[in-house]
Amino acid sequence: MLLTSDRAGERKQIESGLQADCASFEQFVQAHETAVFTFCYRMLADTAVADCAAATAFQQVYPHFPAVSLLDVLAAARRRCLAQWQASRVYEGKTAVDATQTLFNNLPLPEREALALRYGCKLNFDEIAHVLETSCEAVRATLRQGRWRIAGLEQTRLSTPN
Repeated sequence: MLLTSDRAGERKQIESGLQADCASFEQFVQAHETAVFTFCYRMLADTAVADCAAATAFQQVYPHFPAVSLLDVLAAARRRCLAQWQASRVYEGKTAVDATQTLFNNLPLPEREALALRYGCKLNFDEIAHVLETSCEAVRATLRQGRWRIAGLEQTRLSTPN
């Protein structure tokens, strides 16, 4: 009989802990849902899809709660948005990868090298500077110029009638 009462007490502790966890997570969601939704909306430009992506991000971090932060939720939201974006992007019969490669191919060689090392190989500025035998400041400037040039090329491509 003593074991049964111990188990009942243990079960009540677990249930009250789960309820407290749910209440804490609900407060966590309420505190951060606007920021996460705004991020998703800016990434996807569609209210319904952004809402779904934000909800999915919170669901993905729930098993790790309370050891999660807003940054963890935003990272999950980013992964969800990127997956959604990649699934929906098509350029004139080309995939987003093909379109990006076309833009990339139109860059001057130094910008192409720096961008490939940074985003393709995931190198930091010091590592890129070492590979390209230049300074970190030059790497930063080259990356910035390459990103601006890609943005300009993409803007031109989007504004050109088919």
